[in-house]
Amino acid sequence: MPLSFFKFLRSRFIFSLVFPLFLSLHAQPLQFARERIEVEVLGEACVLTGTYYFCETGPAARQPLSVERPDSANFPFNITLYYPFVVTPELPFPDSIQVTDLRSGRPVQFIESARGVYFPVSVPPPDTAIYRVRYRQKTPSAKMEYILTSTQKWNRPLQSADFIIRIPQQYQLISLSPAFDRAAPGSTGEKNAPGMIYFIHRENFMPQSNLTIQWERKTP
Repeated sequence: MPLSFFKFLRSRFIFSLVFPLFLSLHAQPLQFARERIEVEVLGEACVLTGTYYFCETGPAARQPLSVERPDSANFPFNITLYYPFVVTPELPFPDSIQVTDLRSGRPVQFIESARGVYFPVSVPPPDTAIYRVRYRQKTPSAKMEYILTSTQKWNRPLQSADFIIRIPQQYQLISLSPAFDRAAPGSTGEKNAPGMIYFIHRENFMPQSNLTIQWERKTP
């Protein structure tokens, strides 16, 4: 890992992202506005792809970067976010992780911790930053969990949240929380196999529980 990124971590605010995303500071210059979560059930593993939208809370949130650069409103707002995973004996640490800045299309370097990853986020004024996190996590107990409740730490609800869960035809859904709005047949999994797709849409969303999915293999 390049030394410059470690310097970046030391020289920028480090924000906790448990929501997966929340800010631990009382003053929150960054707003976590929207998320879109797609989960592909593969049986013994799940692939989760999360797309996250960030914007500043307003010009008053900006502080001058330095005395020599008082016009900080013209520069991107740079922070480091912590993205945690649910890690238990039934959900081991992901075996594959990718972070991408969708505005530039470039991969983002990250640093692993015991239960999550740190990565830098740059919000260009007055635009919205869009980042994608994709990871694969083994699911030996045929269930997965994704952290939602810590959205409360942002002190504001999500403008919108969408969840799309794809389950191949050889498996059947046992439970899903939050409850799905609708279901439809469609392509699922890494090989676009037929199966069922479950859709959840929420607006002005302040989660009271995590996203949990449980499934089982169909009997012949």
